[in-house]
Amino acid sequence: MKIYKRLSFLVWIILCALLGLNLVNIPQVRNFVYKNLGVKEVVIEGSDKLSRGKVKEILANKIWFSLNEKDIQEKFKGEFPFIKSVKLEKPSFRKIKLIITEYKPFGYVSIKNKNFFITKEGIKLDKKYYPDLDTKNLLRIIINDEKIDRLKLEKLEKLNNKFCKKFAPEKYIIYRNQIACVLKNNQTFMFGLERLDKNIKKAEKFLLKIKNINDYTLFDFRFEHMVIAKEKNKNGKK
Repeated sequence: MKIYKRLSFLVWIILCALLGLNLVNIPQVRNFVYKNLGVKEVVIEGSDKLSRGKVKEILANKIWFSLNEKDIQEKFKGEFPFIKSVKLEKPSFRKIKLIITEYKPFGYVSIKNKNFFITKEGIKLDKKYYPDLDTKNLLRIIINDEKIDRLKLEKLEKLNNKFCKKFAPEKYIIYRNQIACVLKNNQTFMFGLERLDKNIKKAEKFLLKIKNINDYTLFDFRFEHMVIAKEKNKNGKK
């Protein structure tokens, strides 16, 4: 069997060299080549979201020895947006191994009446690929801009990790150059994107002076030389 495979490979190389690559357009030759030199076995590691039928379709009419990782990356990332990278291995003749790295959902976004998962890089992920994902572990993000800005998402992540996370925010609202961190009791922290690091430091220092932050409905840290803090009414209403 090994001798037959090697001979098939050799015959293909010689014929292509003598007659040109257009030889593969001859049906009889094409069928012979794909039958004996095509991908026969595929092992997928790192993802359970790939349709076997779609994988077979992508690899149809591909010759094993001519497959390269760049082409595989392009084909699979184009077909499956949740794929971040694909590593190609060829453990044996006509067998390939695809090692998939997936994007991780970072937040659940609402923008222009559309809802979807999103990565830190700003890539949209279709909800159909994550039917069992617990959205409680994702940041709830409302974007009131015309489009998604990756840099704003990066700053939102920084704000969440450095400050808001400890308050268990219910949602974030992004609009132009500001981010609102809204808690479950509707208490809101406002931050400016341009001076976010300074705003965070200001918030940390200011809240140390407050006896009970629950007495307030709003803290606005966007301004350079002041903080706006709105207290609840005496009856507890906002």
